[in-house]
Amino acid sequence: MVCLIAGFLCQVPAQSAPVFPEVSNSYGFTSDFLRRVDSLEAKRPFDPSLRTNLLWLGASEPNIGFEVQVGSYFSVGANLGLKPWPRWAPWDWDESGMNRHWRNFAIVPEVRWWPAGVYEGFFAGTDFIYTHYNVGSVNFPFGLYPEVRNYRLQGSYWAGGIFAGYSWALGEHWRIEAEAGISAGLAAYDRFDCPHCGTMIGSERRAAFVPKLGVNIAWNPVSRSDRSSRASLQRALRDLVSHPVPMTVQVGVVGSDTDAALKFNGEIASMISQRRYDEAVAAIQSDESLLALTLTDAEAANIYGAALYLVALDRADTAAADEALKLLGSAAQAGSDAARANLDSIAAYDADRKVYEALIRLINDDEQ
Repeated sequence: MVCLIAGFLCQVPAQSAPVFPEVSNSYGFTSDFLRRVDSLEAKRPFDPSLRTNLLWLGASEPNIGFEVQVGSYFSVGANLGLKPWPRWAPWDWDESGMNRHWRNFAIVPEVRWWPAGVYEGFFAGTDFIYTHYNVGSVNFPFGLYPEVRNYRLQGSYWAGGIFAGYSWALGEHWRIEAEAGISAGLAAYDRFDCPHCGTMIGSERRAAFVPKLGVNIAWNPVSRSDRSSRASLQRALRDLVSHPVPMTVQVGVVGSDTDAALKFNGEIASMISQRRYDEAVAAIQSDESLLALTLTDAEAANIYGAALYLVALDRADTAAADEALKLLGSAAQAGSDAARANLDSIAAYDADRKVYEALIRLINDDEQ
């Protein structure tokens, strides 16, 4: 079991009594609790997205993109485009006497980073591009690819690129994306004298830079509100795991006029300083004189209550935790400043623990 909590701070003891050493320790929850927390990411539901690039469609190239969330801020996917017909319209396959020729196939796997959460707002990423093309006598806008205005090029392009964009929600399941980027890679192609037939002039291999532009319409089967609710819960849980409320337990020195008090200040102090809280509790419970002292000495009640509470939490023993809180309450009423501080610390810690448990219940219910 992961030992729960804490730093033990000492009050100044009586001159004749041993000192309770200062002990510091980071705190966590039981190993079963931590296992449940770690399993939440693994239980993330399948959250895909389908999209198509409207600019590709405008160029008469059918295309589809697939994307899936792989973490709180990352997604992976791929775009596939295919234009098997030689002219603009898909029903026009007549190549006789044609001046233009344009066929191509493209596959573009990619990774995206979403700083505000997957499918939300700004994104940036990297991709790999493979395309095979057969293009001739085509005037591309902005002076792009001037070689294909007067020649037909048939070959392939391999490249890696970077890009950035933004996603706007269009209701619960639809989005529109705008993206731009650039790729750099190798173009290897054969050059022909005319678009359709012609003699091959030669083969070329060269470095090439290709811009990337996209206006995508995307559909998500998981609604935006469900995704946002789940992401908020998981983010809150991660924040609590990263920045938990610490519990500080203070122990004082028991009056030193009895053998039981000396044992508290000796053997019990040694066990507590070594974080052997379960042994300290067992030693007190097995000794009638020590148990009796917890009823008359506020600091003895505080020490027993604090150690018992730590053991109860580690064992998930609700009854023992309630008993420990009663002991600390009686010690606080009897004038133990350390017990009052312990009750405040335990209250803050217990509130934090209840938030953890509530979040886990909500997330588990949300993911069922």
